[in-house]
Amino acid sequence: MMIRQFLQSLSLILLLGFGVVTAGQSGTCIAVIEQAIAAADEVCSTTGRNEACYGSVNVVAEGRADTTLTFESPGDLAELSSIARIETAPFDETVETFGIALLRAQVDLPGTIPGQVVTMLLMGDTSVTAEQPDMRAFTFSTGIGRSRCAEVSYDILAINTPNNLVMDFTINGVEISLGSTAVLFSEDDFIEVLVTDGEAQITADGSTETVAAGQRSGVNLVDGQPDGVPLPAVDFEPGLLEHLPLEVLISGQNVALGADVRASSAAEDAAPELAVDGRNTGQFPWMSVGSSPQWIEIDLGRPVDVAEIRLYPGQSLDGFIIANAFYVAGPDEELRLVETVRGLAQVFFPISYIPPQPLRDVQFVRVETLEVDADVSWAEIEVIAAGYRLDDEDDNAAQIDTLPPDDSPPAADDDSPPAMNPPSDPADDDSDDDDPEDDYSDDHNEHEDDDDDSEEDRDDND
Repeated sequence: MMIRQFLQSLSLILLLGFGVVTAGQSGTCIAVIEQAIAAADEVCSTTGRNEACYGSVNVVAEGRADTTLTFESPGDLAELSSIARIETAPFDETVETFGIALLRAQVDLPGTIPGQVVTMLLMGDTSVTAEQPDMRAFTFSTGIGRSRCAEVSYDILAINTPNNLVMDFTINGVEISLGSTAVLFSEDDFIEVLVTDGEAQITADGSTETVAAGQRSGVNLVDGQPDGVPLPAVDFEPGLLEHLPLEVLISGQNVALGADVRASSAAEDAAPELAVDGRNTGQFPWMSVGSSPQWIEIDLGRPVDVAEIRLYPGQSLDGFIIANAFYVAGPDEELRLVETVRGLAQVFFPISYIPPQPLRDVQFVRVETLEVDADVSWAEIEVIAAGYRLDDEDDNAAQIDTLPPDDSPPAADDDSPPAMNPPSDPADDDSDDDDPEDDYSDDHNEHEDDDDDSEEDRDDND
């Protein structure tokens, strides 16, 4: 298939699709799929490392030789290493079902933090065949267009990797290095990768293409294997994936694990990174230089809906009554006070803040310890991601207070939460959309005036 023809057909597949649900059916379709997603998120939120979760009917799993699987209904869990193949079913209008499965594989790399996982979400007409038990090498396919509502496709494979880690996969013979989140589609003659957060590198036929967040690229396939170099990365259409429940990938997970962190001060051998290293015993904490007020701030790397924040005290705080102010910010880094919590600090017992409704679109979390006559220390700070939300759910994030830009320290006898410095080095906010890219087909076609030129370009790349 010529590249021009392929790109044109691909855009039609993704944007128009096959077997589109009619207007009269779309309301039922959307309702069924949304309820299936919500149910799967609930039953799979506690899926552990190296486990697969049966999220929503129908899911079929084939076990490896000499293994026995009990994987028949929502909530069932199976060891990931025991699964040879797993397949989810497309939307079925007759019985009103939609298949969803969630896979979590432990990160097993030298120097990585314990507890980090790679998560995969299969939805609709999607199948994955494992070539390695840890799912680092596999083949997959998506029946593009079979599970469609209101002109959008739900047949996908989505992958999320831990904070600040790049994971290497071999998928349908294509080498993909991913650092964060991507959505993948595949048919017999093509694999496509759309990056929603972070970055990916796609390598085929000796050539590597870097794909940034908001971009897409892909590789032609022949007999299920790569044929030629990756296509140039281009921006994908805004809103193309907004219907997908990518928050399910991190639902119930500690998204602070391994994140970037900074603090007001740090004692020798007690760096802020120790508060996000997965150890909550109190023996290896971040510790400040001097008593309160002291703060520590975590950059989650992207906006996340937050269900809970947990503080595990270090030894220096054990037995003290302390007050902690919880602040959050979005990508704009403007901190907002959400709550001040006072209580007894005890090693091994977390101090938790659970908001009445999840805090929406949080990227930065800052904890300010206000009142304690001791060095401030936190063994671990966990930020637990909220799960799937329907469009009509309340959003309370806009109701929290914005901090004034006050650089002065709080008065010692002031009972109110102190004014906080806004984070230093604010992110450059130049991400406007004044010059949006044309659609995937048009952007590529401008480089390919005719089929002969296409073949010459391929030869040059080789």
